[in-house]
Amino acid sequence: MKIYFASSNISKFEEMRVLLPFNLHYLELDTNEVQGTSEDIINHKIHRAKREEIVAGSALLVDDNCLALEGLHGFPGVYIKDFLNIGFDNIEDIVQKVGRNATARCYLGLYCNDKVKIFTGSVNGEIVPRRAGRCFGFDSIFLPDGKDKTFSEMGGEEKNQISHRGMASKAMVDYLRSGNLLCVFE
Repeated sequence: MKIYFASSNISKFEEMRVLLPFNLHYLELDTNEVQGTSEDIINHKIHRAKREEIVAGSALLVDDNCLALEGLHGFPGVYIKDFLNIGFDNIEDIVQKVGRNATARCYLGLYCNDKVKIFTGSVNGEIVPRRAGRCFGFDSIFLPDGKDKTFSEMGGEEKNQISHRGMASKAMVDYLRSGNLLCVFE
């Protein structure tokens, strides 16, 4: 069975392809973000992707990423994409006032055989002034606890071992390998 990663972000797909031990196919899917929990967003993305003819009889994988600032009681959370639009300098101004502690979370939704299973990964850290490296979401301002490099300064392998997306992917792979197979992928 084929599995499609449905996203409007090809960079996420490229990262997921490296993280997973099976062949992953890309389905470009631009959906309007719904307001709600990560679970609501995952289910909305799956529902939207299921409408695409190309995925008939296939499994789907979607994700939702959050960044929770402790000093803002978890905000922006699921609204991180919109929050980033204010710019890194403005985010720096905010964290100088409310504190730098943050948690990055990834929710992966796997749809197969009419069932949805959600896997999560999280990493604690802090928001720092923007650093060099590839700019992918909040990677250039998120410094994981115990590390001296932001995600953007790390190589792919190093980042994937500790990132929220890496943790969620590992949880899914462990689940599938433990015999709880929802489906078998090509």
